[in-house]
Amino acid sequence: MTHDEVVDMKDFNEWWDSDIIRSSPFRRGSPKYWAWAAWQAALREQAMIEVQRLGQEIEATQRTWTTLTDEEFLKACQLAEDGNYLVAFQRIQQWLKEKNK
Repeated sequence: MTHDEVVDMKDFNEWWDSDIIRSSPFRRGSPKYWAWAAWQAALREQAMIEVQRLGQEIEATQRTWTTLTDEEFLKACQLAEDGNYLVAFQRIQQWLKEKNK
């Protein structure tokens, strides 16, 4: 591996690691760490898909529902992005139950 390739790999590792908020059990830049980071990204993506699905399900019901405010939705998205998926889903459920009694 040339010096330029090593520098490029270092830049790539720094870029790859830059958006990971929580700590990983693996050494940064290692293949296991990359796999872990990809898994975390997939979980975040799945959480957003589930939030969208829940919204569509609510809209599809015959009863008129009150939806989340933009602020509530952003709070739930932030919780999910921080890895607090269960808390985000519970918060969404709580808000919707309160609004649609």
